[in-house]
Amino acid sequence: MRNQIVFGFIERFSSWLIGFILFIVIIFYKDAFQFILNKDYLDKVVTISSSLFAFLLAILTIIVQSDSTSIKKIKAHKSYKRFIKFNRKIVFVYLLCALISIILIFLKHILSWMNKEVLFWLANLNTCLFVVATIEALYFTFLFYTLMMLDLDK
Repeated sequence: MRNQIVFGFIERFSSWLIGFILFIVIIFYKDAFQFILNKDYLDKVVTISSSLFAFLLAILTIIVQSDSTSIKKIKAHKSYKRFIKFNRKIVFVYLLCALISIILIFLKHILSWMNKEVLFWLANLNTCLFVVATIEALYFTFLFYTLMMLDLDK
Protein backbone atom coordinates (compact mmCIF):
# COMPACT_ATOMS: atom_id res chain seq x y z
CA MET A 1 0.00 0.00 0.00
CA ARG A 2 2.80 2.40 0.88
CA ASN A 3 4.55 1.74 -2.45
CA GLN A 4 1.35 2.62 -4.30
CA ILE A 5 1.22 5.96 -2.52
CA VAL A 6 4.85 6.70 -3.37
CA PHE A 7 4.41 5.66 -7.01
CA GLY A 8 1.17 7.64 -7.23
CA PHE A 9 2.99 10.72 -5.95
CA ILE A 10 5.81 10.20 -8.45
CA GLU A 11 3.32 9.65 -11.27
CA ARG A 12 1.37 12.82 -10.53
CA PHE A 13 4.08 15.27 -9.58
CA SER A 14 7.43 14.21 -11.06
CA SER A 15 6.98 16.05 -14.36
CA TRP A 16 5.82 19.20 -12.53
CA LEU A 17 8.81 18.96 -10.20
CA ILE A 18 11.15 18.67 -13.19
CA GLY A 19 9.40 21.64 -14.81
CA PHE A 20 9.80 23.71 -11.63
CA ILE A 21 13.48 22.81 -11.36
CA LEU A 22 13.96 23.79 -15.01
CA PHE A 23 12.16 27.09 -14.31
CA ILE A 24 14.63 27.86 -11.51
CA VAL A 25 17.64 26.79 -13.62
CA ILE A 26 16.53 29.06 -16.46
CA ILE A 27 16.25 31.97 -14.04
CA PHE A 28 19.77 31.42 -12.68
CA TYR A 29 21.34 30.80 -16.10
CA LYS A 30 19.35 33.40 -17.98
CA ASP A 31 22.13 34.20 -20.46
CA ALA A 32 22.45 30.57 -21.53
CA PHE A 33 18.70 30.29 -22.17
CA GLN A 34 18.17 33.32 -24.41
CA PHE A 35 17.14 30.92 -27.19
CA ILE A 36 13.70 30.59 -25.56
CA LEU A 37 12.94 34.03 -27.02
CA ASN A 38 14.07 33.02 -30.51
CA LYS A 39 11.34 33.05 -33.19
CA ASP A 40 12.53 29.73 -34.66
CA TYR A 41 12.38 28.07 -31.24
CA LEU A 42 8.88 29.43 -30.63
CA ASP A 43 7.79 28.24 -34.09
CA LYS A 44 9.01 24.74 -33.25
CA VAL A 45 7.16 24.81 -29.91
CA VAL A 46 3.97 25.82 -31.75
CA THR A 47 4.44 23.04 -34.31
CA ILE A 48 5.23 20.32 -31.79
CA SER A 49 2.57 21.44 -29.31
CA SER A 50 -0.09 21.59 -32.01
CA SER A 51 0.85 18.18 -33.38
CA LEU A 52 0.84 16.52 -29.98
CA PHE A 53 -2.36 18.36 -29.06
CA ALA A 54 -4.04 16.83 -32.13
CA PHE A 55 -2.54 13.38 -31.51
CA LEU A 56 -3.64 13.24 -27.89
CA LEU A 57 -7.06 14.62 -28.75
CA ALA A 58 -7.41 11.83 -31.33
CA ILE A 59 -6.40 9.26 -28.70
CA LEU A 60 -8.99 10.74 -26.33
CA THR A 61 -11.65 10.42 -29.03
CA ILE A 62 -10.66 6.81 -29.69
CA ILE A 63 -10.82 5.96 -25.99
CA VAL A 64 -14.18 7.59 -25.45
CA GLN A 65 -15.94 6.41 -28.63
CA SER A 66 -14.39 3.07 -29.53
CA ASP A 67 -16.16 -0.24 -28.94
CA SER A 68 -13.12 -2.50 -29.32
CA THR A 69 -12.44 -5.08 -26.64
CA SER A 70 -9.21 -3.37 -25.59
CA ILE A 71 -10.93 -0.05 -25.06
CA LYS A 72 -13.85 -1.73 -23.27
CA LYS A 73 -11.37 -3.23 -20.80
CA ILE A 74 -9.79 0.17 -20.25
CA LYS A 75 -13.26 1.68 -19.69
CA ALA A 76 -14.13 -1.07 -17.20
CA HIS A 77 -11.03 -0.36 -15.11
CA LYS A 78 -11.60 1.62 -11.91
CA SER A 79 -9.10 4.32 -12.88
CA TYR A 80 -10.67 5.04 -16.29
CA LYS A 81 -11.82 8.54 -15.25
CA ARG A 82 -8.34 9.35 -13.95
CA PHE A 83 -6.88 8.12 -17.26
CA ILE A 84 -9.23 10.40 -19.23
CA LYS A 85 -8.50 13.37 -16.95
CA PHE A 86 -4.77 12.76 -17.37
CA ASN A 87 -5.13 12.86 -21.15
CA ARG A 88 -7.33 15.95 -21.00
CA LYS A 89 -4.82 17.76 -18.78
CA ILE A 90 -1.98 17.09 -21.23
CA VAL A 91 -4.11 18.22 -24.16
CA PHE A 92 -4.89 21.52 -22.43
CA VAL A 93 -1.26 22.12 -21.44
CA TYR A 94 -0.15 21.63 -25.05
CA LEU A 95 -2.88 23.98 -26.20
CA LEU A 96 -1.69 26.54 -23.65
CA CYS A 97 1.92 26.15 -24.86
CA ALA A 98 0.89 26.72 -28.46
CA LEU A 99 -1.15 29.79 -27.52
CA ILE A 100 1.61 31.30 -25.35
CA SER A 101 4.14 30.70 -28.13
CA ILE A 102 1.91 32.39 -30.69
CA ILE A 103 1.40 35.34 -28.33
CA LEU A 104 5.16 35.56 -27.76
CA ILE A 105 5.85 35.51 -31.51
CA PHE A 106 3.39 38.33 -32.23
CA LEU A 107 4.00 40.46 -29.16
CA LYS A 108 7.75 39.97 -28.87
CA HIS A 109 8.59 43.40 -30.21
CA ILE A 110 5.97 45.19 -28.13
CA LEU A 111 6.87 43.39 -24.91
CA SER A 112 10.62 43.82 -25.45
CA TRP A 113 10.09 47.53 -25.97
CA MET A 114 8.00 47.82 -22.81
CA ASN A 115 9.48 45.25 -20.41
CA LYS A 116 12.02 42.60 -21.43
CA GLU A 117 11.75 40.90 -18.04
CA VAL A 118 8.05 40.09 -18.56
CA LEU A 119 8.88 38.65 -21.96
CA PHE A 120 11.58 36.41 -20.49
CA TRP A 121 9.34 35.18 -17.63
CA LEU A 122 6.56 34.35 -20.09
CA ALA A 123 9.00 32.49 -22.35
CA ASN A 124 10.40 30.66 -19.31
CA LEU A 125 6.90 29.61 -18.24
CA ASN A 126 6.15 28.46 -21.78
CA THR A 127 9.32 26.36 -21.99
CA CYS A 128 8.69 24.71 -18.64
CA LEU A 129 5.05 23.94 -19.49
CA PHE A 130 6.23 22.44 -22.76
CA VAL A 131 8.72 20.19 -20.94
CA VAL A 132 6.08 19.13 -18.39
CA ALA A 133 3.56 18.33 -21.13
CA THR A 134 6.14 16.37 -23.12
CA ILE A 135 7.13 14.25 -20.11
CA GLU A 136 3.48 13.58 -19.31
CA ALA A 137 2.66 12.82 -22.95
CA LEU A 138 5.47 10.27 -23.09
CA TYR A 139 4.20 8.69 -19.89
CA PHE A 140 0.59 8.68 -21.15
CA THR A 141 1.60 7.14 -24.48
CA PHE A 142 3.61 4.45 -22.69
CA LEU A 143 0.70 3.77 -20.36
CA PHE A 144 -1.86 3.66 -23.18
CA TYR A 145 0.15 1.26 -25.31
CA THR A 146 1.00 -0.90 -22.31
CA LEU A 147 -2.71 -1.25 -21.58
CA MET A 148 -3.36 -2.09 -25.23
CA MET A 149 -0.58 -4.69 -25.30
CA LEU A 150 -1.78 -6.33 -22.07
CA ASP A 151 -5.03 -7.10 -23.83
CA LEU A 152 -3.20 -8.57 -26.84
CA ASP A 153 -1.00 -10.80 -24.67
CA LYS A 154 -4.04 -12.66 -23.29
